[in-house]
Amino acid sequence: MLTILEAILDYLQPFCDFLEKYAILVFFTFCGIMMYIHLSTEVTIHICSVDSVTSYVNVEKPHNLLNVGECHEKRMTYGEYNELKRTFKGSR
Repeated sequence: MLTILEAILDYLQPFCDFLEKYAILVFFTFCGIMMYIHLSTEVTIHICSVDSVTSYVNVEKPHNLLNVGECHEKRMTYGEYNELKRTFKGSR
């Protein structure tokens, strides 16, 4: 009985190797698609500035007690927002 099972496993081995490689390809393709969808999603951000200097950039509206100047909303992709946030943090 064991030899029949070994024969079946030997017969299926190339197919299992193919499935393993295919699964890795599908996984990385899925991750790439999800990353693209995430970065291309549109968000509304709040940009506030005082005397032409940006003082607040965030997805959430600033609290009423904070004095962050004139605020306006802008729609952009999440990727653009990340780039803007990174630039804003780097300029401090």
